[in-house]
Amino acid sequence: MKSTRRPNSSWLAIALCHLVLVAAVSAAQPAPDQFFHQGAQHFLATNQLSQAKLAVTNGLKLFPNDEKLKKLWELLNQQQTAAEQGRSKAGSGQEGSGIQRSTIQGSAETGRR
Repeated sequence: MKSTRRPNSSWLAIALCHLVLVAAVSAAQPAPDQFFHQGAQHFLATNQLSQAKLAVTNGLKLFPNDEKLKKLWELLNQQQTAAEQGRSKAGSGQEGSGIQRSTIQGSAETGRR
């Protein structure tokens, strides 16, 4: 008698599950624009500079060469420096000038295009 051996269906099921899992993980990967918009939203809507910088930092870890993220990072750092200078000048009675929110807002709108 000749033995006919069927392929084990469990390995096929495992391979199929693996394929589905890989597809789901790759689809869940965030894009640089998501980090850019999240950072801009934190700053513009809620004025949470630390949350905005955190979102952009996380984006730059995954996408270190993304120009929009790098530019937003620079703007947020400039805003932080201006805010710190304003606080130190306020303590000494001088008025400080900071970067306008419109600068970041304009950058955010450019990023949407």
